[in-house]
Amino acid sequence: MKAKEFLSSAYKMDRQTQVLAEKIRRLRSMLDYRSPPFDGIGGGGSSDRMSDTVSMIVDYERQLQELQSQLVTRYIEIDGVISKVGDEPLREVLERRYLLYQKWDQIAAAMSYSERHVHRLHSAALQLINMSLNVTL
Repeated sequence: MKAKEFLSSAYKMDRQTQVLAEKIRRLRSMLDYRSPPFDGIGGGGSSDRMSDTVSMIVDYERQLQELQSQLVTRYIEIDGVISKVGDEPLREVLERRYLLYQKWDQIAAAMSYSERHVHRLHSAALQLINMSLNVTL
């Protein structure tokens, strides 16, 4: 696995957790919705749909917990790899990009560098990470 793929993996996992959490939120809101009662009109099968929805929510919550656990583990791994970068500006670019999920313009502003210089630092940092990943594999 290349450095950029490894470092970006936490962000991707974080996005997946957000999607799952949104699915759970929407399903719960469906359960909270109550249609107005109509006298004389039967509504068969609604309890089946409700139990199916509850079952789906439970499944999604289990998936979310597993994914969050994997995310924490990966985040710690990424932090450990980044912390081994000896050069402070290189390390800061990596931390801001892959741990804080900042955009390039935010990183440049925070570090008082041009975006172009931030990209140069990022490239140099990725090369260091690639070398260290190849050594450990």
